[in-house]
Amino acid sequence: ANAYFLCLLILQLIPEISSLTWFTTIVPLVLVITMTAVKDATDDYFRHKSDNQVNNRQSEVLINCKLQNEKWMNVKVGDIIKLENNQFVALIKD
Repeated sequence: ANAYFLCLLILQLIPEISSLTWFTTIVPLVLVITMTAVKDATDDYFRHKSDNQVNNRQSEVLINCKLQNEKWMNVKVGDIIKLENNQFVALIKD
């Protein structure tokens, strides 16, 4: 949609072929870009909240031959964790 409005705006700048002013094209373009930016910002905010919730969950990790509670954000690849029935398993990235 953005590319469509941008192409129309460029064509509207040529006085020989345009029947309307450039203003009639730039307003919809700005509205579409603004709505897309608001939607993307809202999605990013909720993803950030969800990531924080997952990263702060507790898990039992084997450290120095003892099970200790650690947040998921502190669990590293190679750590041994204790999982119980139906317990959430987070993905760990390097």
